[in-house]
Amino acid sequence: MPCAREGCSAELSPLQVKAGRPYCCSLCELLAAEFDRAEAMCRDQYTSPEAEALLTDAWTALVAAGDAFAEYRQAVQALSRLRALRDVS
Repeated sequence: MPCAREGCSAELSPLQVKAGRPYCCSLCELLAAEFDRAEAMCRDQYTSPEAEALLTDAWTALVAAGDAFAEYRQAVQALSRLRALRDVS
């Protein structure tokens, strides 16, 4: 079962699934909560151009943080596969 955070390709462990955890780790859970918070702020009626610009900057930074973490996790998974292949040889 995949992690519930959009953009995360990690699979949940059987223990996480059994416990009903939707996220693969606490950082994905935190990122998902921050996305919910940012979405709520976007739904508020901000009328100033300055507020709109700040919301755009905040959203863009949050997406970049999520993407960076997903990229890190993919690199670690690739390293683990390499190690497993090396240990088999």
